[in-house]
Amino acid sequence: FPDGGVAVADLDIDGATDIGAAIVDADLFIVDDGAGGTNRKVTASRIKTYAGGGASDYFYAYKASDDIQTLSNVTLTKVTFGTEIFDSGSDFASSTYTAPSDGKYFFSTQVCHNSGTEAKLKQSLIVLYINDVYTYLQNHSFAGNPTTQNTISASFCVDLSASDTVDVYSYMRYDSAATLTVHATATYADTRFLGWRIGD
Repeated sequence: FPDGGVAVADLDIDGATDIGAAIVDADLFIVDDGAGGTNRKVTASRIKTYAGGGASDYFYAYKASDDIQTLSNVTLTKVTFGTEIFDSGSDFASSTYTAPSDGKYFFSTQVCHNSGTEAKLKQSLIVLYINDVYTYLQNHSFAGNPTTQNTISASFCVDLSASDTVDVYSYMRYDSAATLTVHATATYADTRFLGWRIGD
């Protein structure tokens, strides 16, 4: 140790008094570097990074009331999400999410389907496309009992590589001719898409 130095093991640190505030990135901790007996200081921000504290890549977008889509019967169509609440890495653009790095990701989406004022909606589904390939499906069928509106949701955990793309597609089938739409309101995010990187 340098002149005046004291081994960390010999320090009398009062642990009985609470810090009295939230731990912040600049707070210091003492670690045994490599378990070799060399004690070093480290900031809370570096511990947080190592431990994976907090999602670093995340987004949340929804369809606004002026962004209602009209869909053709029995036709898969990409859903547009024109309003972003947040997009930490600017990885969500043109309603497509592009993975910034390799890892495991969680996605959740909800789509509101509508057939107008008459109960003619016979089937609705949403499909998650990865790299333009049909990958995950959630299906609701109302055969024999058509409805006017259906909100369908799904969540997925997937392994992605950097630059992989993720899109949400929608599909509706009517019982008889009707105007099929992906619905949105000014008050609620009826149709939305969100996700984040959860780890390696």
